[in-house]
Amino acid sequence: TFVLKNITYQIESTTIHAKQIRLIWHWWRFVSESKTPLALNLKHLQIKLPEQKKIILSNIAVNGDFSLTEQSHLLLLIKNTQFIASPTLTIHTPQINALITGNYNNYQLKTQFTTTAANLPLTQWNIQTKGSLNGLNRIHLLAKLLNGTLTLTGQFFWSPSINWQMNIVGKNLQPSETWQNIPGKINLQLSSKGKFIDLKPHITFNIDDISGTLMKHPIVAQGQINYQPGKLVVKKLSFISDENQIHANGYIAKTANLKIHANLPKL
Repeated sequence: TFVLKNITYQIESTTIHAKQIRLIWHWWRFVSESKTPLALNLKHLQIKLPEQKKIILSNIAVNGDFSLTEQSHLLLLIKNTQFIASPTLTIHTPQINALITGNYNNYQLKTQFTTTAANLPLTQWNIQTKGSLNGLNRIHLLAKLLNGTLTLTGQFFWSPSINWQMNIVGKNLQPSETWQNIPGKINLQLSSKGKFIDLKPHITFNIDDISGTLMKHPIVAQGQINYQPGKLVVKKLSFISDENQIHANGYIAKTANLKIHANLPKL
């Protein structure tokens, strides 16, 4: 059993502090059998981020069997998490449950939790991922909010280079569940792919379809936005609500050729 108290670690402008870390690990079994029971407990972990942001976790517990090469089976429990994003925005999570199985090059993570914040919708999260040393080859995130659902699926890799492909589908999202003065119901389909080349992002973002009603008016939006270092390209971006229409097409770089057509008779 290892017990450490009042540990502080600082890297650049981020400070990490824990009141207590307790580790029970049969390391001799890990050497001889490549697998060992593991029990880790952290009390009051605080992470101070730049711009006065802060993450506070009152308790973290990890229990199960740990192995680098064989099948690990670890249960993670985090209680009372707060993310202080600004003086007026704190996101609270009462409890996070997670299950981690597999080994370092073939692992799975399943977790679920609920987040709350003032003036933001209560959201129930269910996340499942599969990954390896190179990244996450399967991501499935389901968020229940605004009396509807938001689903994200895709892949994210950090080796040999950062690249990703994501799809987002929103169904029956009703803003008035949180913001009563914004009635409506929205469905959406979005997608994104991208990569970093020489530490510089190359991103494609597609608005495949946004449709529904907002403030008692029908809305439809579609289009594509591409970004690469020094250039932003807009392709057939459109927003239509009743007789109001906005269309954009072109690019912005050192020089620009962006054409925007707006017809807004009912504004």
